[in-house]
Amino acid sequence: MSIADFVACAKRALAHAGVSRAHVIAHALGTIVTQHLAAIDPGLVRSLCLFGPLLAPPDTARFNIRARGQKARSDGVPGMQEIADAVAQASTSSETKQRNSAAHAYVRES
Repeated sequence: MSIADFVACAKRALAHAGVSRAHVIAHALGTIVTQHLAAIDPGLVRSLCLFGPLLAPPDTARFNIRARGQKARSDGVPGMQEIADAVAQASTSSETKQRNSAAHAYVRES
């Protein structure tokens, strides 16, 4: 999917939910999508809260992003579960994993 596809999906989801103006919270790739959403349809976005904001994925990350996309397409749900596990493992500290299992689970599910 392209950023434009993600933006279109977000707009459809908001419309389906009956949301005409939204406070949008995003992380990583989501920050790119929401910045585009706000630029394309500023009346829809009341505010942005961006965690780890990016203008674009760094060149060094693009190979892994493409590889995860291919895995998700080829392996379906099992592939997505493996991707979610890997992202949660890499994105949370040892302390969080040991002392805050709810936060670790949240990262995995998001």
